[in-house]
Amino acid sequence: MTETQNEVIVHAFIEAYNAFDVDSMLAVLAPDIRFTNISGGAVNARTCGRSEFEQLARRSAKMFRTRTQRVRSMRAEGSSVIVEIDFEAVPAVDLPGGPVAGEKISLKGRSRFTLAGGLIESIVDES
Repeated sequence: MTETQNEVIVHAFIEAYNAFDVDSMLAVLAPDIRFTNISGGAVNARTCGRSEFEQLARRSAKMFRTRTQRVRSMRAEGSSVIVEIDFEAVPAVDLPGGPVAGEKISLKGRSRFTLAGGLIESIVDES
């Protein structure tokens, strides 16, 4: 895959995420997708495999009234795509140890997507 094709796949994933379209997110993931979320230097979520990712994605979608990842920048590095993101969301429920329902969240973050064969094999989100 060319870097441009990888970027198109990553854009499709982000658009599906913003639309709460878990099925379209899953469509661009490898069966053995590895996902890690790091917040404040600590790992707070990790999945291995499409099934675990789907469970987390569906659970997370129910936790937010709105959520948007805005791409600030995107660059390809070999088989990876690095995306600088502005994240805004409004939780639908009180989040454990975090904001309460209705309170706006704004974060800056970076995601590294690693791809092979036209599918995302790994996602590491850092904020």
